[in-house]
Amino acid sequence: DALAGTIDRLRKEKPGLSSANIPDAVQRVREIVGRGRNTRKLILVLSDGQRSNWRPMDLAAWNAALGQRVKGVEPTVRMYELPIAPAGGQPNLSMGDLVISPPVVGLNRPAAINATVINAGPVEVAATTARLVVDGKEMARQPLAALPAAQSRTIRFEHTFADPNSRWVEVRVDAQDGLDADNAAVASAFVWQTLPVLIIDGQLTSTGMDTSGSEAALRSFRRSQFLATAMLSDAPTADSPTLIKPTLVSVADGKLATLRLEDYALVVVNDVPQLPTAMQNKLLDYARGGHGVWFILGRATERGLVRDQLAAANLLHLDVADQQAAAEKPVGISVTDARHVTLAPFTSPERNVLTGMTTLKWWSVKPRDPDAKVMLATEAGDPLMFERPVGSNGGRVVVWTSPVDGTSGWNNWPTMRAFAPLVNVTVYHLASGWTKGQENRRLESGQPLVWTGPTNPPIGRAEVTLPDNTKAQVRPVVRDGRQIVRFSETYLPGRYELRFDQSELPPVYYGVGIDRRELDEAALTDDDRKWFASDDHKFVERTIAPADLAGTLG
Repeated sequence: DALAGTIDRLRKEKPGLSSANIPDAVQRVREIVGRGRNTRKLILVLSDGQRSNWRPMDLAAWNAALGQRVKGVEPTVRMYELPIAPAGGQPNLSMGDLVISPPVVGLNRPAAINATVINAGPVEVAATTARLVVDGKEMARQPLAALPAAQSRTIRFEHTFADPNSRWVEVRVDAQDGLDADNAAVASAFVWQTLPVLIIDGQLTSTGMDTSGSEAALRSFRRSQFLATAMLSDAPTADSPTLIKPTLVSVADGKLATLRLEDYALVVVNDVPQLPTAMQNKLLDYARGGHGVWFILGRATERGLVRDQLAAANLLHLDVADQQAAAEKPVGISVTDARHVTLAPFTSPERNVLTGMTTLKWWSVKPRDPDAKVMLATEAGDPLMFERPVGSNGGRVVVWTSPVDGTSGWNNWPTMRAFAPLVNVTVYHLASGWTKGQENRRLESGQPLVWTGPTNPPIGRAEVTLPDNTKAQVRPVVRDGRQIVRFSETYLPGRYELRFDQSELPPVYYGVGIDRRELDEAALTDDDRKWFASDDHKFVERTIAPADLAGTLG
């Protein structure tokens, strides 16, 4: 009767939302019973037999839990399993992936939220309703048809964010099943108001800085005209605002030395003959601080920049071929990393829009840095596009070895239909370090929350509010000129909120999913139980029934 009452009380407990780890729990219990005076040490595990919780075949975990067993030697602690059969035949609806697109979300620009609904139970789930909640307000709902057992379905919402900075979205399904907590999924989105880009143009006659993007201004920066036009074309409709805001300045302009690079999401160095020494050092600090730098080499670029200046600045180390002659005829391209974020949208086998992209001349270089990655090359293997990470804050350098001026005759890139989207995806990729940790996504259980920002204003303390409304204090660290906040205790699914002791910094939101192992209903097999009871280690002394409990306890 006492056991029946205990089991009944356990059934009434609120279901746990994080992944259970029985070896860890047993290790803690062994430490507790080890301090007791009773010489007969015994651990009884009441479990529904979910395989993922037991960690079968994980010898290291169980040696840590119960101590390394020696065959033929009596253990100091014996462990017994008492299986409790879970209630069967119930529907079990849960939320899978929650994806926000495009990867860079702009203010007052349409975004899509796609959520996967999974029926992991043995019976059909009746038709119900799915709701979209943004920043705590319900924004839309749609019907969800009945979902058969072991099936999944993707539902799509469209939403336009009217407020900038960090936002949070939740997709919830009104299902009647055994666990309400997994019927919702939360993700975060960073909404850009503008994405400022500095283009350092290689022309040596200064016409002054331009932020207008007007046709007249673009004509005065001929090498960057196609590049800036592509950036200004990123609006989804003719009436939508442009997200990318390019500022053009000549490398010979005296104002260049006075610019704060940190005011820009990335810097493009476009077909520049040489860089002033002070700018080389600033670019290195800028990249180490988590920003992106994009070098585009071309007709005006000098060997000293490619071979010497980039190495002196510790941005890139390149071997430069002695001969830089044009090919006899245009050569095709070879995609060497089709899954790279800048090329994946364009290189699917059924829709490779880079087909027809040809190059007649390029800077023949080979990156020596072991962490450099080539994404696009000539058919002969010469890199055309490659990148290298810089520092620990998400900064990176991207290099295109052929120009985008449209007039030099080196390639046909600017005339390609994919040119503008390829430019903009590269911009988004390089800007991602500016908001490292705040990507549009849902974190997996146990993944850390990460926030990075400039050193001004200085943060003394940050506070994380967990889904159960408990709070944790975190102190930032400073690395490579960036403040970094990191919080690793993310085992509860739901919304996390990060606030700072500097009121001018807005709150930052994160969404964490339920541990996927908890959605795996596979039970311990006979082979698993044989492994636990093996004489080689004898982790489980015996699997017992409720009627055996009194005899086992003695």
